[in-house]
Amino acid sequence: MLSPKRFLSKARNCQPSDFNTRQKKTSEKGHFVVYTSDEMRFEVPLSHLNNAIFQELLKMSEDEFGLPAAKGRLTLPCNAVFLEYVLSLIQRHPSKETENH
Repeated sequence: MLSPKRFLSKARNCQPSDFNTRQKKTSEKGHFVVYTSDEMRFEVPLSHLNNAIFQELLKMSEDEFGLPAAKGRLTLPCNAVFLEYVLSLIQRHPSKETENH
């Protein structure tokens, strides 16, 4: 067990950015990364690009935020709760009628 003095010494040497950079920066094979307006990160399967609902979200993103810069983030104009709902709908294979409304 570390003494309090040694613990504080180790804590002072730790860079604050170390905690932020530990987050996974790449996505799994066959997925792409999007962020929501509340800055939550999602890995979305490439197959979802064929879905009309997701295509509409991408169009809305382009209208609101423009195209992402070379190393910029792809941000969707919705919060994490809404995107989770959309992704769950897509995974359940919605009918064409649901996609068109």
